[in-house]
Amino acid sequence: MKVLIAKRGTQSQMELTNSLSKRGFEAVFAADGRHARRILERPDGPRLAFLDWFLPDMTCLALCRRVRAKSSEPYIYILLSIPKDVPVNKSDGFDAGADDCILEPYEESELLIRLRAGQRITELQDYLARLRADSR
Repeated sequence: MKVLIAKRGTQSQMELTNSLSKRGFEAVFAADGRHARRILERPDGPRLAFLDWFLPDMTCLALCRRVRAKSSEPYIYILLSIPKDVPVNKSDGFDAGADDCILEPYEESELLIRLRAGQRITELQDYLARLRADSR
């Protein structure tokens, strides 16, 4: 399953790519919020999005709102990455449409657990969409 990674800095991209690929995920990177939006709007775009709270050129909150306003299907699971030492209101992320958040620095195992949960949710959303389509 594809995972969009939109985070500041590129130091750990290779590590993250290797870690995710070992667990069946394909990492797709975006340098900023607008690039992330374009990737998520593609018909074959990732169903999981891991977004930095501080994206260049577009806030993660604006990106969440845009994704949620665009369409409800296929469902995109949004996980926000929030620096532990920066005072932010996490509820703003959830109000904007995020599904979950993780505090930085995070452990790799924690990120993988949350991505697996997101994968299950998107798979269940797909199943429900098929049921609705079949009942028409």
